[in-house]
Amino acid sequence: MFSHTIKVEIQFGDCDPAGIVYYPNYFRFFDNATAAMLSAAFGMHKRNWLDHYGIAGIPMVDTGARFIRPSSFGDVVEI
Repeated sequence: MFSHTIKVEIQFGDCDPAGIVYYPNYFRFFDNATAAMLSAAFGMHKRNWLDHYGIAGIPMVDTGARFIRPSSFGDVVEI
């Protein structure tokens, strides 16, 4: 089974006024992680495999997350 992990450093703009990650941003991180995983599997950049395989994009059809503890500016999370 193929597995791929990326590290994301939380930026100031990812956070809400309380200083924690605004939860929809996690789904942006998930989408980026999916693209990175597929790029690693295909051995080419996302732009290239979209063109090569004639793919318009990859929809996130069914997603979910459990937020166990907040992430803040400067934290590094693994996805």
